Amino acid sequence: MLEIKGCCIPAIAPQWVSLRILVSTQFKDKSYEDLWAILLTKAPYKEHPLDVLLLVEILLLVFSISAAQCERPISAQNKIKNDSRSWLGCQALKELMIIDLTGGPFSHKL
Repeated sequence: MLEIKGCCIPAIAPQWVSLRILVSTQFKDKSYEDLWAILLTKAPYKEHPLDVLLLVEILLLVFSISAAQCERPISAQNKIKNDSRSWLGCQALKELMIIDLTGGPFSHKL
């Protein structure tokens, strides 16, 4: 698919190194959202698209850059297994977390 869009795959690795240097010198104060918004939409970056930016654009469409999906289970575990419930075993904790995260009844027999 990358070749169809005119991407030169062998150029991606050296472009990635150059992009990392650019980011570490000029954009270290930016958040991920701001960084990619600048690189993908602002001149001069969008006018001279790098092959690596096409790959990054695809990855941004596929992967979420938010950590919220990772933090929810940790938050649920901390909420469920507190000092008064430290006796909970792994299976009971897992089932309670599933109930908490899905908002619905657990389908397996307890």
